[in-house]
Amino acid sequence: MSINDIIGEDLIKHKIKLDFCNHINALIDDSGTGKTYLLNKLASIFYANKIGFIKIDSNNDRDSVIALLNSNKVKEETAYILYDNATLTADDEIYELLLKAKATTIMVINSYNIFKSGDFGFY
Repeated sequence: MSINDIIGEDLIKHKIKLDFCNHINALIDDSGTGKTYLLNKLASIFYANKIGFIKIDSNNDRDSVIALLNSNKVKEETAYILYDNATLTADDEIYELLLKAKATTIMVINSYNIFKSGDFGFY
C-alpha cells in the first residue's frame, strides 16, 4: 500500500511511497513525531473504504488485547491491526498472536526491546 492510496494524490505535495511489506510493521520514533496521527489517518481511510481493521490503543489492557487477537473478528474479517502504544501492553505472547493473525499489523512503539526477538519492518 502506498501513501498515495492512503491520503490521496491531491493532498501530496511531495511524492513518497510507504509500503508496509512485512507482516508486522513498527513505527518507532520519539514522542510527538506523528506516529499516532498516521495510525489514526489510516484508521479513517480504512473505515471510509470499508477495509477491515481493528484498532488497539492505550484504553486496552493486556488481557483485552489477547482476547481481541484471539477473536473470530481478527481471524476472519480483519485486513489490518492498528496497534497504538504497543509498548504499554505488548509482550512475547502478544507477538506470537500477531504472527498467527492473517492481518498485517502496524504498531507504534517507542523501544526496540519490547520483544525478545522478532521479524519487523521498522519505519
